[in-house]
Amino acid sequence: MSDYGLIIKNSNNEIQIDSKYRNLSIDQSGSVTITNSGNGSPSDLDIIDSSLPPLFAWRPSTAYFTAMFDIVKSGSSYCKLGLMAEYKTSAAITYKIYRENRIASTDIYGLRIYNTSNQLCFDSGKTYLKIHSVHDLSLGLPTPTNEVYQNITHADVVNPYYILSSNNSVLLGQYLHNPPVWALRGLLVGLKKISTTAVRVGWFQVYNGWNGSASYKDLFGINDPVKLVICYP
Repeated sequence: MSDYGLIIKNSNNEIQIDSKYRNLSIDQSGSVTITNSGNGSPSDLDIIDSSLPPLFAWRPSTAYFTAMFDIVKSGSSYCKLGLMAEYKTSAAITYKIYRENRIASTDIYGLRIYNTSNQLCFDSGKTYLKIHSVHDLSLGLPTPTNEVYQNITHADVVNPYYILSSNNSVLLGQYLHNPPVWALRGLLVGLKKISTTAVRVGWFQVYNGWNGSASYKDLFGINDPVKLVICYP
């Protein structure tokens, strides 16, 4: 909160706008089809080059799981997002990318607030991130024969966008005797749309292969708590 300047609060006495912090507004939006060819590589989504980190929200597919896999930088600029779909599938999603206010809107009338560094904090011509709810989840570890997921319902908001905070990934190994190799499955945590008021958070397969040395463990990887943010459309 700034010592001097403008502060606007809501009816719950929560700060909505001040003259120091830059609000997150939509910087880019659209639709994209994510294709997983089976080699474990993500589909690239080109984003506007900027040193401001992107926040990715999406409406997932009803047919297959999808997830954001990584963020790519070129020098000091974020330039691409790596997106993943289920193994050997294609899934269409719509998305919004939020950033701190980067440039002013084209509106002729309205309110704009800048900080002491002349960076845009608020612009009434922008569309801002509006959070409906936040859910902290702990998913169990998957096995070669067991899917692991949780369903989240939100009856009071229809067709929202979701932000998923997760770097979870595991490699499942299943020893096959004929031929004597380890079958390997790479999995991530992502989202699958159930309905306009429900979403599934769960593990899904992104890679399949094998290793003749049979030197892999049955299961290894990362399985940290997951945070799901539901955003108003």
